[in-house]
Amino acid sequence: FQTPFLDAHHKPRVTFTLKCHPDLPWERLGRKGKSLPAWFAVSERRLDELIEEADLFLYVPPTGAWQQAYWAGLPVLKYRGEYLDVDSTAVLGGEELPVCTRDTLRASLTRILLASRSSMTGDPQASLHHRFSAVDESVWAKLVRSAP
Repeated sequence: FQTPFLDAHHKPRVTFTLKCHPDLPWERLGRKGKSLPAWFAVSERRLDELIEEADLFLYVPPTGAWQQAYWAGLPVLKYRGEYLDVDSTAVLGGEELPVCTRDTLRASLTRILLASRSSMTGDPQASLHHRFSAVDESVWAKLVRSAP
C-alpha cells in the first residue's frame, strides 16, 4: 500500500486533522464504524487552537473558517470538489487562494508545505484578534442610534 502521506515504515509524514462544524460533529455524518487512514485524526478542539499547531489549512467549501486561518498567517489551500463552486477565494488586495482538486491535491500540498510560511507583515495573532474579537455591544448600540 503506497501513499504520499506515509513513510517507508508506514508512519505518517503528514497528518490531516479533521475539524467538523460544531453543529455537525463527525458522529452525525453517518461515518460510524468507518475507520480513517492512519494519517487522519478527528478533533473536537477549537479552531484557533488547531490553527496554532497547523502548517497548512486545507478546507472544503462552503465555510468561512479559511479566513481565520489566513489572517493567522497560515497558508490556505481550497479543495474544489466535483460540484458547483460558489465559494469565493478572493482575499483583500485581490489575491486568490490556491485551489486544488483530487488530481492536484498531492502536488499542491507538497508545494505549499515545502514553501516558507505566509509572508504576512506584522503580528498575525494581533491581526487575527482584531478581526475576530468579541462583539462590543456599545459600538453596535451607537451605530443603531445614529442610523437614519
